[in-house]
Amino acid sequence: MERPSGFRGVGSGARARPGATSYLIQTSEGSILYTGDFRFHGTYGHLSEVMVDAACDADIEAV
Repeated sequence: MERPSGFRGVGSGARARPGATSYLIQTSEGSILYTGDFRFHGTYGHLSEVMVDAACDADIEAV
């Protein structure tokens, strides 16, 4: 499958539960943020920090 032009995706990494991963999908039309699971503690807490930083820099159209 070919990625559409102007499309970029950022994931926060695997979590303990299915569906708990956050995704930031960026296109030339704007960005969509799927929050998944924001946890700032535990083994993967730093990945939530990375996602928040990426989201702050994005022009988010929908959450």
